[in-house]
Amino acid sequence: MEEDREEKRGIRAALFLPGFVCMLLALAGICGVAWYEDIPQDAALGCMVMAALGMALSSFCIRKEYLDGELHYDNGEHLLRFWLGMAGGIAVCLACVFLPAEGWPFLPIFVMLALFSSPTAGTTASIVLLMIPSMLSGAAVGVFFLYLLNGLFGVLLFSRIEKEVKIGIPLFLSMFSLLVCETANRILIANKRPAPEDFVVPVVNLILSCVLLLGLIKVFSAQVVYPFRVPYLEINDTENPILVTCRQEDKETYFHSVHTAHFCERIAAKLSMDVDAVKCAAYYHKIVEKDPSVLSAQKFPPGAVRVLREYVDRNRRKGAVWQKETVVLLCADEIIRRITALLQENGDETPDYDRVIDGVFQELDERNVFLDSDLTLRELASMRRMFKEEKLYYDFLR
Repeated sequence: MEEDREEKRGIRAALFLPGFVCMLLALAGICGVAWYEDIPQDAALGCMVMAALGMALSSFCIRKEYLDGELHYDNGEHLLRFWLGMAGGIAVCLACVFLPAEGWPFLPIFVMLALFSSPTAGTTASIVLLMIPSMLSGAAVGVFFLYLLNGLFGVLLFSRIEKEVKIGIPLFLSMFSLLVCETANRILIANKRPAPEDFVVPVVNLILSCVLLLGLIKVFSAQVVYPFRVPYLEINDTENPILVTCRQEDKETYFHSVHTAHFCERIAAKLSMDVDAVKCAAYYHKIVEKDPSVLSAQKFPPGAVRVLREYVDRNRRKGAVWQKETVVLLCADEIIRRITALLQENGDETPDYDRVIDGVFQELDERNVFLDSDLTLRELASMRRMFKEEKLYYDFLR
């Protein structure tokens, strides 16, 4: 851990340089807006000082989160995402000076910067950006807290976007929160009866924020949550040239892999594992075992590569920790192999499937496969139960 931290400290300049560039962009933008809007020099200077301090704080925060390993997803390997988002946020916050206060689209900025870093770093940077138009435009303090509270709520709702999480409810709640905050702070406090035109700018802001959030989530999902969706679709297609060749030359291996993939996919989905990786490994595990060069030739995604390598080296692994996906593949592969062999030997006689499954689990347990994996006892019991519930499927293996 200490070695990793020291290694990370070696790229100190690379961490501070983007923050310094963003600080210069913000200061130059503030100068330009102050000149164009004829903002008093003392107000502009005060905003520049606060912005410089805020940018320095944001840079320090993202660096600390990086060194402590607190950045979510793979953001530690792609810090440029955060700084590009920060640069875009600077442009938006400067443009907000020319917009009505109830039309500032800050909710997407809070969510974007949090997703591309961590809730702490993203919120810190977003507050700094929100401060700039609030000071330059002379907006009421209620405006600042309007977007601050709504932004914090959005960060909490979208703090972790995983493959199985739906964004419908978080999106609705964040939009509803924005509408309530806009109504309470910009309309209800006015000393007049609300007119239809009073809702135009808040509604436009609501629609714009919703569109930006949807676009952000789509980009984030494609780049971070599902970075290998297209490669997996291609490689897991049964019409992939390698699988087609296997089907033509070795049908027994091909159908064994297809049946193994069926169980791996169902169990991985049930236990919230990497479904695409274990399904891909199930399709190609026998092919790679016979010809390891297929791994480099086919360019498998990293998740599938790790599972396939563990499977191929299964007889030489001692003391290493097994991935959950590899354990599922080992179980499915051995159960399918034994049941298929029994069905071929016994003809119409139906084997005792439960006994076969228990035997496989017992052997893997004696080899410490389960002990050396990060599978919980509950997951192990669920996996065994799911294999035993597929008795009808085993009849198709004849």
